[in-house]
Amino acid sequence: MPAETQKNRTTLKPFVLGMALAAPLVGIGLLASSNAYRAMGTEGAIDCDGPLSVLIFAVPGFIVYAAGLTAFLHSSWRHLRIRDVAIAAVTAAICVALGVKIAVAVGDHSSVSHQMTCGSKL
Repeated sequence: MPAETQKNRTTLKPFVLGMALAAPLVGIGLLASSNAYRAMGTEGAIDCDGPLSVLIFAVPGFIVYAAGLTAFLHSSWRHLRIRDVAIAAVTAAICVALGVKIAVAVGDHSSVSHQMTCGSKL
């Protein structure tokens, strides 16, 4: 195995390990609802704990996966390996999904009805 390939695998190992360890956070962040009442079909009800329960899992997962995305994009750009491009594409899709969940949770938390009912605490 060429020394360049071995060095590249060694530099990506922390990112792969971090992404593997953050996978449960990402899973919970993607599955959690920022308003459990809306998820059950009740419109107009305010869930005071919902946005925080999404953000507490989704934001750390997003940070870890965004770091992994940059590492794999850099590696795929440098070495032009299909495997790294595929991993970067899947990671980008996960980051987009997490970004949407984070945006919805922040939007729910910032809504006037949420502020009036629950206060502005985060």
